[in-house]
Amino acid sequence: MPLASHLAGEDSQLLVVALPNRVAEEHISAIRSEVSRRIPQISGCGVILDFTAVDLINSMGITCLLNVDDECRRRKAGLMLAGVSPLIRAFFAQLKLDKRFRMADSVDDAVDALQLSRGH
Repeated sequence: MPLASHLAGEDSQLLVVALPNRVAEEHISAIRSEVSRRIPQISGCGVILDFTAVDLINSMGITCLLNVDDECRRRKAGLMLAGVSPLIRAFFAQLKLDKRFRMADSVDDAVDALQLSRGH
């Protein structure tokens, strides 16, 4: 199942990936592929994972997020999670992942934060 994604921000340096309602085994490959294939190859790039539609994430989904985070670090790209529900935020806090991932209330807030951190 293909994921919806688009470029955002000044100079279109931020990849926004709309995640499916279930971040689980059946979508892992598509998520990693979308990020790997579409992340801009320019200085100051970043990835925003849009959690607006997500209502379930399992251990495979967490592993996928950690892999995406590693990919972003290798490429010196920022990563933010946007629109994460209170329930999933609480789950991340239990796993201490709220310290690992930067989160914003909306995609627009994530775009603004990543552009500020990159000096744009």
